Amino acid sequence: MGGISISFIDDQLVAIKRSSDPAGAARLGHEAAILEHLTHPGVVQLVEHRQGDNSVLITGFVGPETWADRPPATAREMLRRLAELSATVADLHRAGVAHLDLTADHVLIDAGQHPVLCGFGSAQPVNEERRQQDRQQLADLAQQLANNLPADQRVEIDPVLPALRDADHSFRQAIRILDDHATPAEPPRRWPTRHPTTRHPTIRQHRVRRWAVGAVVVTLVVALVQGSLAFPLRRDNQPVTPPDWLPNSVESVAATSAPATSDPSPSAPPATVINHNGRQYAVGTVGDHVVVGDWRCHGTATPAVLRPATGEVMLFDSWPEPGQSQNPAALTVVADAFEFVVDSSPCPELRVRTTTGSQLIPIPWS
Repeated sequence: MGGISISFIDDQLVAIKRSSDPAGAARLGHEAAILEHLTHPGVVQLVEHRQGDNSVLITGFVGPETWADRPPATAREMLRRLAELSATVADLHRAGVAHLDLTADHVLIDAGQHPVLCGFGSAQPVNEERRQQDRQQLADLAQQLANNLPADQRVEIDPVLPALRDADHSFRQAIRILDDHATPAEPPRRWPTRHPTTRHPTIRQHRVRRWAVGAVVVTLVVALVQGSLAFPLRRDNQPVTPPDWLPNSVESVAATSAPATSDPSPSAPPATVINHNGRQYAVGTVGDHVVVGDWRCHGTATPAVLRPATGEVMLFDSWPEPGQSQNPAALTVVADAFEFVVDSSPCPELRVRTTTGSQLIPIPWS
């Protein structure tokens, strides 16, 4: 296997990995086949794969350093970035891929200091054994990073790291523990008394008259994604056929914005219409992203709303009575958030995807 060089292709800065022996060429080909079907902010982007006597794998250039060169410098920074990397690995598992080579030199550092995973030459279809192997490798990497910190910093994080190995914690629960300890305790940002440019979203029971059903256009968009990965297009705009072992199950259903036809006032902007227990509810306004989940794990699923235009994340505590409407509680504001990360577990985490990765939204339990 040859080294890695940096170059420009079509005005894009790229990293070029070469191999001149059959074993190395096969490894590059395998890595290209995996990356061809992954689009994720925490994974390197495939640009091109050239086969032949001198096999070449070209990926987007992330940065000149890895965690082997420059590990996170503080305990909180380490936990924050480790939670981001673990969330990427969890997304890969949901897409059917186990990385199996999670080492510091396979974690690139982008311009925002976020971890970006490379080195997919050993990746295989995920199963329970390989899922645990990835988790064990993450735990080993976390311990390696912790050993680079001063003693007073290690005291702060040593109680947290066993969650990655502990079988009593699910992978997502372990990630949540890392996130919780990486984020300083502070009150969530709340709505201002008056918002200068946007309306507070409401949720209201949405009654549709029989005679108006034909006039209501409600299009359900089925998100055929696994975690935060999607199948891209080739350069010739032809769809890429995924490997047979990648799953293709439906993870979530979201409603597009549709005009309400009865309860709202004529001046109200279009809202998302969703079904819950046989009734229809209009949630938020046009452009909002809505997802329903049991966020507090108390047996009741309620809507959460993301407003990409402002980055505001809001949560409804309950469903309104017929003819009533209610406002949500504001949780926080996340810069550059554009959609929710799907989590179909019984007690899901509320996570938003941003242009540089993803961020967990803490849920107040009161």
